[in-house]
Amino acid sequence: MDAVATLDIANLASAGEDVITRLSATQGRLSGEFGTPNSLVSEVIASFATRTNATSTRMSRDDARRGIDRAALHAAIDAALDHLPNSSHARTAYDPVCGIGSTLLAIATSISEPVSLVGTEVDEDIAVLAQLRGYLAGHPIAMVVADSTRCDTWPGHRADLVVAEPPFGLRAPDGLPTLDERWQFGIPSGLAFDTVWLQEAIHHLTDDGRAYVLQRRAVESAGHGIGAIRRAMIASGAIEAIVALPAGLMSHTRIPVALWVLRTPNADAQPVLFIDASRPDTEVLARRVDAAEILADDDANLMPERWVGDSAADAEQVRADLARTSDSITEAFETLKRRLAITTPPLDFSTTETMTISELKRAGAIAELTRGTIRPGAGGDLPDDVIRPAHVRDGVLPRPADDAEAIGSAREFTRPGAVLVTTTHGLAATVDHDGGHRVSQQVHVLYGHPDAIHPEYLAHAIVGTWNDRFLTGAGVMHARIQDLQVPFPPIDDQFALMTAVFEAARIATSAEALRIVALDRGRSLLGAARHQVNLAAPTPTA
Repeated sequence: MDAVATLDIANLASAGEDVITRLSATQGRLSGEFGTPNSLVSEVIASFATRTNATSTRMSRDDARRGIDRAALHAAIDAALDHLPNSSHARTAYDPVCGIGSTLLAIATSISEPVSLVGTEVDEDIAVLAQLRGYLAGHPIAMVVADSTRCDTWPGHRADLVVAEPPFGLRAPDGLPTLDERWQFGIPSGLAFDTVWLQEAIHHLTDDGRAYVLQRRAVESAGHGIGAIRRAMIASGAIEAIVALPAGLMSHTRIPVALWVLRTPNADAQPVLFIDASRPDTEVLARRVDAAEILADDDANLMPERWVGDSAADAEQVRADLARTSDSITEAFETLKRRLAITTPPLDFSTTETMTISELKRAGAIAELTRGTIRPGAGGDLPDDVIRPAHVRDGVLPRPADDAEAIGSAREFTRPGAVLVTTTHGLAATVDHDGGHRVSQQVHVLYGHPDAIHPEYLAHAIVGTWNDRFLTGAGVMHARIQDLQVPFPPIDDQFALMTAVFEAARIATSAEALRIVALDRGRSLLGAARHQVNLAAPTPTA
């Protein structure tokens, strides 16, 4: 604190960025998952969003490690921007997967006119960090803490610019809202879940707005649900351009990526501009292709190489893709191995008693067991801020009401650590870490004694598979919450067990990343056959 006190206020922002950068080198949570300060990929997205080349030419040690030539990249971005029309002035910029706000701040510093910045982030701590960065940089960010994939976190609002650098290859969560008006091109379920970010971005555009969404290259050509959604987007005129970008832009993965430039749909299909800037050391190629020609292709393939490259360039790209995917598989495998190097917690559950919710209540381990107090209105509707069973199943709670004191008494609102449970249509439970919510009568609210039971442990135990046998009903399956069974080890063992459970979840995330890059390698191998590449021949050297 003494060091901070001696800083000139003008240098406070840069000092803060330096601290965050140092943390990002040692903390997994900031090593790319939520963005990084001075992010190269954020500079690239901001360059296209503002039509101003925001990429720095100053090389870093990390750039060299990733094989990035910033001078060549800067020139490639200039060449790519020459193919795009000038954009209108942006008054509002929105990022539905904001992380620490790097892309929004890159936009704000690239244009001279003031722009309102709005972001959504699922992690509250990261959202606070984004707001702090915005404050220090003089560009405040209005943050919404929620999961954009499970609900419209910014309903009724539109932005001139929508930008997103989302995580890749996530699977659709259970309880994905299928009737969500954002899914105008198709439900982003299963393997099509990557399209959730494209559809979210388009939904929040003004009539003349543009969206810039980073996607892994597989989304341009994959079939099944992704292909159908891609066709619908092309036919509506929602896709303005696809820009293939160089490998290595992202600090946490070498998965090849492209930038999708999107616009508000209209009744007529519009041509799509393809830009291949994937090899900064060669000419940036571009071609505008009629939508009818793209839709005539069996796969409605949107890979720029498909439309602008020649066979020699395609062969070179296939070899480069094979080399990149090989590196990516090695990197993902090493990450998975590191996370597999864990030990089973040395816990002895041989004497652990299993108790019902009723027994835990009588023993005082569960201090309160109630139902929510909010009844549906005359039309069966509930206010937007009220937690209902769907919120519990999704694990994403609505934003609390701004005027809480005016709409209810204190006992109607949850306190931090409330365990919310629904026992209809199956068992689901989640924890309200912040409190301040009103709850529907269809949802149970439990509070554990802080010295006896951990809220996360209780929520996980309630949905243990052993409790499925208590579900009954010919139509709607339901259970009595009082009958559900919870193993009851000491509180310290509960903490240790949940640490291991969360470690297992991180292993699942790493395994999914490995699956994605392995599939990308398979597509590259098929590309070798398509472009008549001799894989037996030695790779040419410079």
